Formats: sequence, structure tokens, C-alpha cells
Amino acid sequence: PTRRFIGAIWRPLSASTLMFLIVDRYSSLTPSTSSVSELVSAMVIAIASGVVLYVGSVSLLWWLSGKPDSAEATIANKIWLRYRSAIGFIRSRFNRIG
Repeated sequence: PTRRFIGAIWRPLSASTLMFLIVDRYSSLTPSTSSVSELVSAMVIAIASGVVLYVGSVSLLWWLSGKPDSAEATIANKIWLRYRSAIGFIRSRFNRIG
């Protein structure tokens, strides 16, 4: 049970750690300001960076692990199905035009 648990959490845990370290570093390099717009801008950049780093890291680690049957596989399949559905929809619209 312990090995299975560790196998299930190591990718998200590693990605979370990497995300924290990089976003924390970005935040510490951002100059202090009292301007609300600058604070909001810095926050949006930090959040967007965190999302990209986390998703990218989890995906890369999953791929490097040999794409095991896991939550990442389920999400990848759902994204692929929606992508194929969208492409089919777009093609059907263009076929009607031409």
C-alpha cells in the first residue's frame, strides 16, 4: 500500500514543489509597490506561471514515467477526445462552406 501511495503522489508533489520554488523566487524579485494595478499584475503573472509550471511538470513527469494508467492518463484522454471532437466540428463547418 505504501509503494502504491508514493507512486500516486510523487509526480504532483514534485511539480508542486517546483512550482512553489519558482513562483516564490519570482515574487521575491518583484519590487515592492503600493500600486494596486502593479500588485494585481504581479499576482496574475505569478498565478499564470504557477499553472503552466505545475501542469507542464506533472505532464512531463508522467510522460517520463512511461505514461502509467493514472489520473494524468484519464485527463490526457479527455483532452484528446475533446480536441478530436473540436477538429471534427471545425472540419464539418468548413466542408459546408466549400
